[in-house]
Amino acid sequence: MHLQAASVNYRIAVGKEIGKKAFSLQTLLAKDEDNYGQLAKINGFSLHAGVFADTHQSDNLERLCRYIARPALSEKRLSLTFTCNVGYELKTPYKDGTTHLFFSSIDFIGKLAALVPPPRLKQV
Repeated sequence: MHLQAASVNYRIAVGKEIGKKAFSLQTLLAKDEDNYGQLAKINGFSLHAGVFADTHQSDNLERLCRYIARPALSEKRLSLTFTCNVGYELKTPYKDGTTHLFFSSIDFIGKLAALVPPPRLKQV
């Protein structure tokens, strides 16, 4: 539970800097809150409710299923810095302009571990 909470809040979960915010690179101006349409944010989680497909729309259903089944991270956007930190380039910038996140190796492994569900937890 501790790893999941730190991961959602972009906090460092393990090591000597536990509890501090992860280093982020902000290269763009912050976006307006009004541009997010049907987006709900509760307790650090967000849900975009603007995407849906009816049962007769097989192409849309397939695209939605492929989206849901995609991996949690893209290996193409991962990099290792010269200080041996793990860098991750975001696909789309956050509303505050953040385009990259950087983690120590051990904290990055902690963030990956947070994605693994506990044994015997129902997934559906």
